[in-house]
Amino acid sequence: TEEADATARLKWGHHFCAFSHSVVSALASAYLIYTGVWSDSVDDRVWGHQPAIGKLFSFSMGYFLWDLCCCVYSMKLYGKSYLIHAI
Repeated sequence: TEEADATARLKWGHHFCAFSHSVVSALASAYLIYTGVWSDSVDDRVWGHQPAIGKLFSFSMGYFLWDLCCCVYSMKLYGKSYLIHAI
């Protein structure tokens, strides 16, 4: 039916976005680790700021906020447990 197709499209869209986020963030993290973007100083690691790491963090936070909005919007489809997982 048309409703089942819409539900399947919505679920596949969420799965595709989650998979894309995981691949991009894993590759970016590996790149940052292997290029040695971190400083050797403990002070810099605790108090310093690396723009590339900040961008990766912002990318991930954007994804998680998007996921939370999708869970709220699709509460009937996914249920309360999925919303708790997103929070």
